[in-house]
Amino acid sequence: MAYFPPKQHLVTGGGGIVGLALALRLRQSAPALVDVTVCDPGLAGARKAGRVSTIAAGPRRFLESLGVWQHLGDAAWPVTAMHISDSQLQDVLRPIYLKLSGEITPGEAFAHVVSEDVLIETLRVACAVAGVALRATSVTNDRLEDEGRTISLADGGSLRADLLVAADGRPSPIRSRARIGVSRHDYGQNGLVATLQLERPHGGVAVQHFLPGGPFALLPMAGNRASIVWSQPHAAAQHLMSLDQSALAREIEACFGHHLGEITLVDRPQSFPLALGIARSFIAPRLALAGDAAHGIHPLAGQGLNLGLADAEALADGVGLAAGLGLPLGNEETLEDYQRARRAPAVAMAAAMEGFNALFSNDIMPLRRVRDLGMGVVDRAPGLKARIIRHAANLTAPADGPPRQA
Repeated sequence: MAYFPPKQHLVTGGGGIVGLALALRLRQSAPALVDVTVCDPGLAGARKAGRVSTIAAGPRRFLESLGVWQHLGDAAWPVTAMHISDSQLQDVLRPIYLKLSGEITPGEAFAHVVSEDVLIETLRVACAVAGVALRATSVTNDRLEDEGRTISLADGGSLRADLLVAADGRPSPIRSRARIGVSRHDYGQNGLVATLQLERPHGGVAVQHFLPGGPFALLPMAGNRASIVWSQPHAAAQHLMSLDQSALAREIEACFGHHLGEITLVDRPQSFPLALGIARSFIAPRLALAGDAAHGIHPLAGQGLNLGLADAEALADGVGLAAGLGLPLGNEETLEDYQRARRAPAVAMAAAMEGFNALFSNDIMPLRRVRDLGMGVVDRAPGLKARIIRHAANLTAPADGPPRQA
């Protein structure tokens, strides 16, 4: 007589990109073995437009395997090159010290800039089609029991889960209730985010301009638009937020230069404090953390969502394998494997961003000369640049060969 493992239940608290991608992956890979429920009040309506994320080639392949990437259209814009500089605003000529360009494979960009609201809606629709239960409510409490967790919901309902996943963002009430500590560091900066309309074509080029107050990034979008992420000390960010849109546009032009013509703001900017936060554990009994609930890093290289999508893929695949073997979804070995696979990369990325921010967000002349020399050396070393591009693309295996230079 054939043996069929009993069906189990996974609940995800948080219906952002990471929570939905995890739910979809698991539901697609083990539909007969696992029921999946996503709980998030935001599932009730449209998300606010305007926020974008940079998605590297590796996580993009994961989204493609889920069948969602193909539906994004112009909401995902390829990055053809990245220009890096730490020239001063008063410099007559602003040299670009490092240019990264090329394709991972022919026709495959090493990164895309993606509109978050479109990606979330695409994932939501795909989850509904795949049979994921979507509940527009939040997890208000959960209790560990012998066979799983009993979950209380804000709408008065309750669920039983063999595994609860906290994908509920940096504050993460689920993580807090589990008494999982967080290692924190306040950068003393705010990130200012806005969408710009450019007069001249950006050509798909992203820009990372390091300034004494913090990095200024410009990310290309469809329609000759661009998104900026501008890190500034709290007081400076507060001043910028107080300006009218015309005056703020002139401040942005002063940072970015005039080679793309006149800049106008499409929307009012948003500002948020920047801080490092790494959970001291990514797991607890019958509980796993993913995405920003597990790690929040500086937006310097746009790697936060890429880390979260890697969490989603690793956890869904590990849980799916356990279900296929008839093991509990939240068994200790599966969760330990997930933590070993994901916590070290998150800590390493956080440390790298911490180092880059400290190295570049200053105006100490000897240090400037050393870092500019270093970037110049890298710019003249094709092999090293190829390695950097693959790392930025979140592709570490050499199977596909080096990026194809543009």
